[in-house]
Amino acid sequence: MIEQRLSKVIAVLVFVFFAIACDSGTKNVTKANGPESDRSDEQSLPAVAGSWYPDAACNFLSDKPGLQTRSYKDLAGDGEFSCSSPYKEIGEDQILTNDIAYYAYGNANWVNTLEIVLNVKNRSGSQQAQKLLSELSRNLTQKAVGSKLPDSVTSMIVQGRAGKVMVGGHPVEVTREDWPTGKGYEMHFKILPPKQ
Repeated sequence: MIEQRLSKVIAVLVFVFFAIACDSGTKNVTKANGPESDRSDEQSLPAVAGSWYPDAACNFLSDKPGLQTRSYKDLAGDGEFSCSSPYKEIGEDQILTNDIAYYAYGNANWVNTLEIVLNVKNRSGSQQAQKLLSELSRNLTQKAVGSKLPDSVTSMIVQGRAGKVMVGGHPVEVTREDWPTGKGYEMHFKILPPKQ
C-alpha cells in the first residue's frame, strides 16, 4: 500500500516537473517569436545594439493600412526568420498597379534588417508610388532608429535614385533595379545592422 502511494507521488512529481519544463520552454518561444505584454513600452526601441524585438519590428508600420505583417517565422527552416506584409496596391483603375510591402528579417530572437519594397509596374504612377515609399521610409526610420531620415534621402527616393547614408548608427540604403523588360523597376529602402 505504501509502495503504491509512493509510486503515485513520484508519478505526480515527475508530471509536475515535466509540465513546468514544458511551460518555460513555451515562454522562451513566445519571447523569441512574438509579443510579451511587458514589452509594450519598448515597441520603438532597439532591443540590443542594432536589433529589435520581432513583435516591435514587425509592427513598425502596422498603423498604415495594408501594411500589417503576418507572423514572424522561419519559413524555409534555415534559421532565418522574417515577417512581411502582403503587397499593397497603390493607385486605382490601372491595368498594371504599382505595389509596396514591408519586411523584417533576423533570427529567432532579434530582427536586424528592415526593408520596404516598391514595385513600379506602371510608370505613369511612379511619382505617387515613390512619394509613398518616401513617407513610409521616414516613418520607419523614426520608429526604428529614433532619428529623422535626412531630406537628401527622401528626395533621392522621390526622384527614383539609389544611395547610402548613416542614420542613428545604422547604414540606410536605397536601391533601384530596372527590370530587363524595361517596363518597370523596383526600389528597396533598407535599414541595416550597424557596422561592428
